[in-house]
Amino acid sequence: QPPHLQVKSLYGDLCSTAAASRRIGGWSPAEDLLLLQAVAQHGKQWTLLQQQQAVPGRTGRQMKDRFMYCLD
Repeated sequence: QPPHLQVKSLYGDLCSTAAASRRIGGWSPAEDLLLLQAVAQHGKQWTLLQQQQAVPGRTGRQMKDRFMYCLD
């Protein structure tokens, strides 16, 4: 395979693996509580909250959007 196809294949594998652990859909009250507690403790540092898995299965972007549009 040409090098660019190998990279594309690896990227696709990585995205599939990451997507498998990501939660999609509505937020539960328990997730909202975890998010509110994490923001109270660490502030609006979405990357940090994602790295610490403040809300397991949710991305930093999901946490940011949920907080900004529904909880703030």
